[in-house]
Amino acid sequence: MIYSSDQGWFLGEHGMFDKRWMYEETFRMPLLVRWPDVITPGSVNYDLVQNHDFAPTLLEIAGVPIPPDMQGRSLLPLLKGETPSNWRASVYYHFYEDEGAHKVPRHYGVRTDRYKLIHFYKIGEWELFDLQNDPNELVSLYGRPEYASVTNDLKAEVVRLRGLYAATEEADHETDRFQRYQQARWKFMSLLGKLPSRWNVKVETLGVKEFETYTREHIAYWIGDQRVEAFVLVPKKRNGPVPGILAVHPGRESGSYDGGKSLVAGETDFGYGLELCKQGYVVLCPDRFGFESRRILGGKSKVDEDSLVAGAARKFLADGSTLLGQEVIELWFAADYLAKRPEVYYTRVGVVGYGEGGVMASVLASANEEIWTTVSLGGARRFEEPDGKNLVNIPGMSSWGTFDNVVTGIYPRPFLEIAGQTDARPVFARAEERYKDRDFTDRLRFQTLPGLLSPGMRKAAYAWFDKWMK
Repeated sequence: MIYSSDQGWFLGEHGMFDKRWMYEETFRMPLLVRWPDVITPGSVNYDLVQNHDFAPTLLEIAGVPIPPDMQGRSLLPLLKGETPSNWRASVYYHFYEDEGAHKVPRHYGVRTDRYKLIHFYKIGEWELFDLQNDPNELVSLYGRPEYASVTNDLKAEVVRLRGLYAATEEADHETDRFQRYQQARWKFMSLLGKLPSRWNVKVETLGVKEFETYTREHIAYWIGDQRVEAFVLVPKKRNGPVPGILAVHPGRESGSYDGGKSLVAGETDFGYGLELCKQGYVVLCPDRFGFESRRILGGKSKVDEDSLVAGAARKFLADGSTLLGQEVIELWFAADYLAKRPEVYYTRVGVVGYGEGGVMASVLASANEEIWTTVSLGGARRFEEPDGKNLVNIPGMSSWGTFDNVVTGIYPRPFLEIAGQTDARPVFARAEERYKDRDFTDRLRFQTLPGLLSPGMRKAAYAWFDKWMK
């Protein structure tokens, strides 16, 4: 095996791979703690600690019992300068993502205060380093007779730690599945073409209106060359941060391009945004491209509007982008903005939409892994309709997959599809298998309920959010 310190690569019998992860340059990281009257200023500790020690440490400091099944140990004794006699003498490491950008082979290993044993188990290579005599890990000692005893001891320690952390083959199988679907997600994003930035976007407040139980803020922001207006509905009765929901209005099935944010944020047949706000959620309702404040031809016929939206979609394609990509990034920013609101519990942001809005809600959740819960009201049906396919009619999409692939990309997060007429289950066969892989079947549900946003459909949708968001 040849090592080049300039290039940072190993060249072995199985080819070249990036020198990363369990080597000292990335295996070790600074841990600086300041705690007046507890930690001695300027003190240094050389005991072996890991990042899964952080949670038990914070729990003990807060006086909260540490769950017995939690991995890691509290660092509180070390912070006080007291090393327990039974403190760990080795640490275990496992790297799975070999299909990521760095192409690092999967490996696991153990490190003590002096030695490190690494096993690249997919390619059958071992490495042993003496960190005392070779701190830069330039010479592997694996296979040398004089280190046979050290090697055997470390291998036994690897077996012990793998048992302690339940590092089974199932984790490898799950990684295979995860990487397969992650690659599908990256492929999907590439199909969206050139995307506008969602960073450093300035949000302007256009007005604030007070109602009895909630406040409605009227805001605007620019994503690329598109100005987006939205309503933010904030419930007045709340104790601390509450979950946030992005409410995506329907498309042409609503009957008019006049209906945008006001459709879901008001007392209408489509007012699920307002109803969710009244149930304690902070809700953001943006205008989609071509609707309400973003109409292309105010007052003209729906046929003319349809034609102009189709023309705009062709223009996006001609510019190397897509209308679908523009809509996805607009909604992505809206979800980010919602999560950063002071009233919102930032890790609990969901999305809901009806018809075309249900398709866009699902597409957003598939692309954005930070969306926690998704409800699609008739999205599967809308996607399968001939004109519904125009929503995602971009080069390469038909060979990429169907709505089933979109939902599969949402795994393992909760997803609910409510169909108004026909059973949507046949559309989601692949997604069902994915959720069954880890027995997450309770996170995936399909229901058939009659009526256009009937009380039963609304009740089921809101109950799903309550279950997973509160």
